[in-house]
Amino acid sequence: MFSRFGLFLMLGAAWLTSPAWAQTCQPHIPESTNLKQFQINTNGTVFDKKSGLTWKQCVEGLEGSSCSQGNLVFLSWESALQHAAASTFAGFDDWRLPNIKELMSLAEDQCATPSIKTLVFPNTPADLHWSATPYANDSSVTWYADFDTGFANYRNSSRGNTYVVRLVRGEP
Repeated sequence: MFSRFGLFLMLGAAWLTSPAWAQTCQPHIPESTNLKQFQINTNGTVFDKKSGLTWKQCVEGLEGSSCSQGNLVFLSWESALQHAAASTFAGFDDWRLPNIKELMSLAEDQCATPSIKTLVFPNTPADLHWSATPYANDSSVTWYADFDTGFANYRNSSRGNTYVVRLVRGEP
């Protein structure tokens, strides 16, 4: 099994030659997520049978079956937390920002730009996505997932920065 770092090295040449918007997948690398673990619901949500979590299929600002309608929203960390708490999408009022482990469970090691199953989560931007997990050694920064490369990081993640948001519901 390849580590995320190994995947990064193996896909590096492909990233340099691929358009920024074109997902690149390497079928010789084992999948880290399986399409069968996801149940796509008609209300714009996705149930992950493996984790028991329900995800909003589109990132904030996008909608429709292909998540291609609307305008992508970038929020600061505080705004993302407030936005999640106020959401009543699909008739549910318990949406929240995922913790970093939950968010990274969507990352697909086999793909980059974006590093996610686009058949399940279409039109996901290959961008930084906020998590709810603060960095333990510095209360001014928070962990994020980079869905360009599929890595998590906290560096340069000042809570005033604006990143993409994907909502989740269910037990952490």
